[in-house]
Amino acid sequence: MTDKKNPGTFQVGLCMAGAVSAGAYTAGVMDYLLEVLGEWEERKRTDPENTPRHDVEIPVMGGASAGGMTALISGIAIHENHRPIRTREDAQRFGGENKLYHTWVNLTRDDMLEAMLDRSDLEDRNIYSILNSSFIDEIAGEVVKVKNPSERRHAGFAENLKLFATLSNLEGMKYSAELTDRGTSLSRYVMSSHNDYACFQLESPKGREPGWIKFDISPEADRSLIAQAAMATGAFPVGLRNRKVARKSADMNENKWFDGIRRHNSSVFGKDFYTAHFVDGGMINNEPFDRVREILNDVTGQIDEDVIHNYSRTNSTVLMIDPFPSEPEKAGDQNRSLLANSISATLGAMVGHLRIKPATLLDAMKSDRAGQYLISPIRYPKSGGAIEGKKALACGSLSGFAGFIHRHFREHDFFLGRANCERFLRRYFTMPEDAGNPFIDYGYAHLTEARRLKYRTVSSTTQKDEAGNEVEREVNHLPIIPIFSTEGDAPYIPSYEGRNWPRMEEKFIDKKKRALKRRVGRVLIVMADLAPFWQFLLWIGNHAILRRKIGQAILDKVKDDLREWGIMEKK
Repeated sequence: MTDKKNPGTFQVGLCMAGAVSAGAYTAGVMDYLLEVLGEWEERKRTDPENTPRHDVEIPVMGGASAGGMTALISGIAIHENHRPIRTREDAQRFGGENKLYHTWVNLTRDDMLEAMLDRSDLEDRNIYSILNSSFIDEIAGEVVKVKNPSERRHAGFAENLKLFATLSNLEGMKYSAELTDRGTSLSRYVMSSHNDYACFQLESPKGREPGWIKFDISPEADRSLIAQAAMATGAFPVGLRNRKVARKSADMNENKWFDGIRRHNSSVFGKDFYTAHFVDGGMINNEPFDRVREILNDVTGQIDEDVIHNYSRTNSTVLMIDPFPSEPEKAGDQNRSLLANSISATLGAMVGHLRIKPATLLDAMKSDRAGQYLISPIRYPKSGGAIEGKKALACGSLSGFAGFIHRHFREHDFFLGRANCERFLRRYFTMPEDAGNPFIDYGYAHLTEARRLKYRTVSSTTQKDEAGNEVEREVNHLPIIPIFSTEGDAPYIPSYEGRNWPRMEEKFIDKKKRALKRRVGRVLIVMADLAPFWQFLLWIGNHAILRRKIGQAILDKVKDDLREWGIMEKK
């Protein structure tokens, strides 16, 4: 550092929550973030007198399910020449070159239902998942290729960047505790931990932390393990195929996140490779906020919660991208029928309990703390008002699977992610100007008042005066990551027949009836093979009753959800 007044680098950890096909939203957020970080770096070089001069660095990106996939995809993208997708025209011209857009919006075709209802995965008389997941292998193989390498890593990302994805380990990591001193096998209480992680780190002169697998972007590197981890964290239980991942036992044994398990079973990971099957990382840990914060604390050396969450003193923050932020559920009917509601409610209760956050984490995520921020969906319909949360996403319907129905749903959410990121960075990812944070003070100190006005935002806050009365005052804020465009210029939501919300015709779904019934029928036949006694009855029922009834029930459910979401109309 040539300037002795420079306080150093402000650290931002990215935490990306799960979202199934609404990962397109997270991809849009990341696309805009990469664009802004790149523009900021360029302006520092070409126009330093008018550009905030503090430094922001991202030392960790972690996530679950679609978020974990996007974190790993972003790890590849920051080593390519990134061309942001600002408009639909950009997407047509070079959308295939943009790793984030191509992976989440293009996928392998516009209408993914055709691929997901294909029966080729059932030919060996095994059922791996309700839907055909073969397209995911195709996408993963392309994702890990560095097709358009840049000369240097993208601005704003640490040279020893850590990337991780949560995994739900189906076999479980076995360990036990001795309950008595009798020494018998019955005295040992055997347990399994299913909360797993795929941990990667860029190689740098600083080296890598023990237990973190090399995230190798060299041309000759084998990145199949990255692809396996990406597929595993996004393997939605039952709906999509579970995935097998093999990691070196040495890496597992050296990773401190597994210390608690290894302490009770030193041989749990074996001698050479630890291999297991995995499903969606979001099933157990959908928002690994605590792990991102832990890594930030290691980087910054700040561990005092009062310092971390103090606007005047903090040197880091966690930025969480959550397409499906937690929302209160509607009160349900307490007289649940067994098949209609009780089974789904029980599964929901189990998953909900698995995702319970420690009290310390809940405290850290309070809105008045400087150590964390949240980007979540908000949409402004042309009719007025605002729609927040998963209802703002076209992909939010069908528990996040709606994006696989049509490209327009994924496209909308990608651009909404960009729009929300722009608004968030400008208005909310800020520090109070009078807080005296050394990074913000240094970054904006050389700018004229007129130039500061271009970045400044103003908010109202209620405080108590000396007499204890509540008074409202205005607070000036300056952005942590500056935006250089004029608000409202970009990005924007594409137009769908004059609307800013995509819709599809009911007949589009009706055309899938035949493919759906054929897949249902094939699944039933394979099930019959697994239970020969019922094979003949199921074969008859498959063609006479079951296939038709199950297929129609699924079709009706899809239509109901799409209508409720306002993305299907009858024509």
